[in-house]
Amino acid sequence: MPGVTGAEDVMNADPDAHSAQVTREAAEKLSATGPAAEPRWPLVQEGDRFWTVRTVQFLLVAHGHRVEVDGRFGRRTAAAVKVFQAGHALLADGVVRPKTWPLLVREVDARSADSDVEALQFLLDNAGLPTDITGAFSAATARDLASFQESHGLPASGEADVPAWRALMAARAPTLRTRPS
Repeated sequence: MPGVTGAEDVMNADPDAHSAQVTREAAEKLSATGPAAEPRWPLVQEGDRFWTVRTVQFLLVAHGHRVEVDGRFGRRTAAAVKVFQAGHALLADGVVRPKTWPLLVREVDARSADSDVEALQFLLDNAGLPTDITGAFSAATARDLASFQESHGLPASGEADVPAWRALMAARAPTLRTRPS
């Protein structure tokens, strides 16, 4: 049919082909949003507050950046994120995006200590597993992490890897976003 394009071409040419296309699109949507889909990293930027910001700040401190862990993403946190991003050949815009997160999180296990462990313990506690936030990777931290991993379909290793961090970051409500101060 002249002048008809796109989906109309498929429908007019072969109704079964259109049905197959619609089914394929529905399956793609379901797999992207269903329970098998990987959790997404949150976007964290200047003006954000509370738990996601505290996590970013703990992790920046673990990487040697001097920021206060106060749960407010202000100019100092943004500047530290920019330095971190520039040092990892990322777009240095101060916004923690999906490409920044896997480099910002660190593998945490029984040999780990300090701010990266505090970030992990903070997230476990916020995910509903009462965890002391000490900065020391204790047997209780390993147990809580393994429990979280098992309940989220991850290998219950008791070690925080990128998939565990991503699941922990997705286990909470969205970030409170306000205007930059």
